[in-house]
Amino acid sequence: MMVWDCGECGASHECENRTDITKLPEILVLHLSRVSEVANSHQKLRVFYPAAGLQVGATNSGASRSYRLAALCCHDGGMNGGHYTAFCRVNALWFSFNDTFVCRVQPKDVLDRPSAHILFYEAEDVS
Repeated sequence: MMVWDCGECGASHECENRTDITKLPEILVLHLSRVSEVANSHQKLRVFYPAAGLQVGATNSGASRSYRLAALCCHDGGMNGGHYTAFCRVNALWFSFNDTFVCRVQPKDVLDRPSAHILFYEAEDVS
C-alpha cells in the first residue's frame, strides 16, 4: 500500500496504484520505477521481475496470454547520471549491447539484472 497526501484536505490516505490491461498486446513493455519513496533520497531501488515467463490476464474479457522476456534496457549509475545498456534475445540466444560493443551472453547473465529499467515481453503465441 502507498500513502497519498491529499492537496485538498491535507490528510494522508492509503492508496493503490493499479494498471488494467484491456487488450493483450503482442509486445508488452513494462517501465519499472526504481525511484525510492524516501524523501530526498537519490538511491535507486533494486527491482525483481519475472524473467522466465509472465502470464497476463485482460481485466475486461478474462482472456490471458503467456509472455517471455525478449529484451531489457538497464540503467547503471545514479539518479543524476549513468549509462544505458540493453540485452536482447534472438531466438534462443541472448546478446548484450553496450554502445558500439555487442557480444553474446548466457541467459543467467540477463535473468537477474538489478539495473533493469524497461522490460520487453513477447507473446508466446506470436511467430
